[in-house]
Amino acid sequence: AETLHQQVLEARERTLGPDHPHTLASLNNLALVLKARGSFAQAEPYARRAWESMRRTAGPENPDTLKCLNNLANLLSDKGDYVAAESLYHQLVDTLEAQVGPEDPATLAGQGNLANLLLRKGDPWSAGSIYRRCLEIRERVQGPAHPETLLALNNYAAFQLETGSCAEAEFLFRRCMAARR
Repeated sequence: AETLHQQVLEARERTLGPDHPHTLASLNNLALVLKARGSFAQAEPYARRAWESMRRTAGPENPDTLKCLNNLANLLSDKGDYVAAESLYHQLVDTLEAQVGPEDPATLAGQGNLANLLLRKGDPWSAGSIYRRCLEIRERVQGPAHPETLLALNNYAAFQLETGSCAEAEFLFRRCMAARR
């Protein structure tokens, strides 16, 4: 996949130019493939270039720009660059809240990514309030059995376990399992 994405990127750069939306999609795709195989340092320049070019050409609030921003933040988070990733997640969530509202699934997904980062970097209490809010919104808007609601429930249960609330975590994990069955 990496070789094919590299070939497509080179062909698109040559024929469409470096800032064409298809070229930028290829940059982003190559970054995702490299990230998936754990080559974070190699993936970062592609992800960063895709986001910066998309932001410059399509605008900072364009849905494709926001996807590139989220992918870059995810990459930096997985790489362990929590400070940079947190800043990008905040930028993403702020833009989405202003653009589509705090209850939109895209906003909630961005908030979930931010909470995951906060938990990983050792700030469970900040993560917990986000997990709880996302779960409450998803239950109300999408219903208690929606797959994204169940993911939010699982994340909140994992937070409870991480902070030592084992009985609450077990209750939430069992509730999640029952709903998934």
